[in-house]
Amino acid sequence: MLIHFLYPPSCSILPLWMEDPTTEQARLTTTLDELSAGLATLEAGRVLLDEIRSRPELEKAMKQAERAEQEQEKGNGPVAEGFSDLAKQALQQNARELRRAIRQATQAGKEKSEQLTEGLAGWGLEPGDLTQVPIEERLKLAERLMNHRMKML
Repeated sequence: MLIHFLYPPSCSILPLWMEDPTTEQARLTTTLDELSAGLATLEAGRVLLDEIRSRPELEKAMKQAERAEQEQEKGNGPVAEGFSDLAKQALQQNARELRRAIRQATQAGKEKSEQLTEGLAGWGLEPGDLTQVPIEERLKLAERLMNHRMKML
């Protein structure tokens, strides 16, 4: 399932995410650190997707949004609008569950960022020390540093 943040039903997710106090806390811990921000974002996305999949009402809304997008791409505007309206309605009806999923996803991202900071500090590094390394390699290195076996060294 792909959550397309530019499509109308899922656009209602982004403001909820940005309004959440947990998001502000997470953003404070990743300010000016693109590696931590990237890892936090990836983790939050993974967790949000898992949370949506584990909540049938949210998964149904996302599938309706996905169907609306498919219909729009086929040129079926009225059908797409119908699915879009259903998705919006389902998201509004389940706003509490959606906020809870967002909060859990954001917290997971924040924790991942904190793990990275601890892992780097354990090796005498700071996130800024890796700015010359391409982002893909930094992400791989970060994952290795947060590996349980590396922490034990």
